[in-house]
Amino acid sequence: MSRQAQLEARVRARNRVNTYANQWYTILAEKVRPFVGKKILNVNGGLLKKYADQLPELPYLSPGPHIYSCHTNYQLRWAAKTSEQVVCECHCLYEEESFSVAEMELDVVIKICEPYIRRTDYTAAEVIEKREAYKKAKALSDEAYSALRPFGEFDR
Repeated sequence: MSRQAQLEARVRARNRVNTYANQWYTILAEKVRPFVGKKILNVNGGLLKKYADQLPELPYLSPGPHIYSCHTNYQLRWAAKTSEQVVCECHCLYEEESFSVAEMELDVVIKICEPYIRRTDYTAAEVIEKREAYKKAKALSDEAYSALRPFGEFDR
């Protein structure tokens, strides 16, 4: 298995999933905006039907996008998922990115979250360069930490 081919597939998948997350945040934020100030969850934690019916149908496509809800008691959240075939391999790599659309309090939407625009222009060369920089910085850190022996970083 080629590490380069794997990295390139992962970068393509990451850029694609971030694109989907950016796009679907915008779509869903506009649909949820009229819900601000309203109780929208049922006793089981799901969206009340009258509100769920106002949201667009979420795509479930392969290699993507696959958008699904992953709400919490504090946020209306969705996630985007996609896959990418590794060139000359018989398997795919998956990438996933969640995004918050609205803040909740006691089943009530209190505000729409500010958009967080994810990067969609990563390159394999950039990742390799940043990994090398991390390895060098980690080696320096490990050396400095070893010099602290036998005292360590903190006193008890």
